[in-house]
Amino acid sequence: MAVKRKTTTGLLAPKNRKFLIAGGLAAIAGIYFLAGDKIKSLFKKDTNDQMNTPIAPAPDPTIINQPILTPGTGTDGLDPDKRLRKGVKGQEVKRIQIIANYLANLFGKKNANVKVDGKDYGIVTFPLATDGNFGENTHKAMILLRGKNYLDAGYTTLDKLRYEYAYWSGYYGKDFPDSLRSSSRFQRYSDAYKTGKIDAQK
Repeated sequence: MAVKRKTTTGLLAPKNRKFLIAGGLAAIAGIYFLAGDKIKSLFKKDTNDQMNTPIAPAPDPTIINQPILTPGTGTDGLDPDKRLRKGVKGQEVKRIQIIANYLANLFGKKNANVKVDGKDYGIVTFPLATDGNFGENTHKAMILLRGKNYLDAGYTTLDKLRYEYAYWSGYYGKDFPDSLRSSSRFQRYSDAYKTGKIDAQK
């Protein structure tokens, strides 16, 4: 006797199967379209281990271009803190004589009467001889240029004259002195130069 097949009704009825299959295929295609790369990455071996390699941050260009400043006497081998007074000889004295001549020219001084607090120190004549010998004329030039600071200390230094050199160059709108660019105290002199420029505008 033939067994009568039970007829399925509802959503799984034979008449609905083609729609279910089409809907299922469409869902699979949609999932693959939206997340295909994720699915592929699960089966693909990353031979470069890129996910485990740390990525270095991009260098900051403002840090790269900053000058590296180190303490010392500079590339010229001079001692910027050597105490210079009458009777001292050497290259540091020669450098302050050169700077003094530059400043005197900047100030329009050729023969100047040197007076501090009412005391007369005589006439200083420019240009100074750049012989590296701290004599009477160089002594008077330091009184003229540094006043009581020089007299109270009893000496000057190349550093102090370089500072004046940078400051007054900025004040009078001159270029920053090339001879100070290689100094270990470049930043100090650069700040003095900028201060001179600012003071000139006041």
